[in-house]
Amino acid sequence: MAEEAFVSTGLSPTYAFLMMMVYKDPGISQRDLAEQLHITPSTLTRLIDKLENKALVERQIDGKKTNVKLTPEGTDMNQTIMECWNKLYERYCEILGENEAKFLTEQLYATSLKLEQ
Repeated sequence: MAEEAFVSTGLSPTYAFLMMMVYKDPGISQRDLAEQLHITPSTLTRLIDKLENKALVERQIDGKKTNVKLTPEGTDMNQTIMECWNKLYERYCEILGENEAKFLTEQLYATSLKLEQ
């Protein structure tokens, strides 16, 4: 369902989520992104490489730190990405009902917060 919701972006939900995180925190470090996504730095590097090839993000070197920010094209995609997330949520609501979809969303968010600790 998530893949279907994001087909209009040409991105998988994982890439869209990464871009959403960079949109919310421009110049976020690769280290922080990897931690927040619960992925290895090498996996994140591959994800960023692909987004860079699509001219949606760019890296900025700051001493030993590498930061990531959206390009103007990446910033322009934010509205479409948010619409896709909303479309996915609406689809969950259709299948599960609004109360169950809301509960699922809250549980996933709470689980994510626990994993970050």
